[in-house]
Amino acid sequence: MSSDNSSIHFPKLNDSNYATWSIMMEAELIRKGLWTGIVEILVDGDGKTADEVEKEFLLKKTKQAASKMAEACAEMILHVDGGQLLHMILRDPMEVWEMLKSVHRARGFATSLALCRKFLMTKK
Repeated sequence: MSSDNSSIHFPKLNDSNYATWSIMMEAELIRKGLWTGIVEILVDGDGKTADEVEKEFLLKKTKQAASKMAEACAEMILHVDGGQLLHMILRDPMEVWEMLKSVHRARGFATSLALCRKFLMTKK
């Protein structure tokens, strides 16, 4: 039987496995109680000025324990290949998560064109 400190074993993040890695990494962080340092901080902005919303956001962000944020970043760093460390320079795990998402998510015309080319070049 595995202990609570054990890790889920899954491939480290590389240039081609973001979709699978993000699901597995999210599960690992949730299991270890670190996902709250990653997910977006929701602020109820109804009837509040922009300054009040900003203050509430900063208050909620500072309430997140610094040690939990550091643990979340460490877990993510330990689950990426060396070539991905360039994207991990931020200290806030939410910002790191968003950075990885923006880098690895396929989007735009060039992506569609590359996928069409790859499909057309495949051999039977």
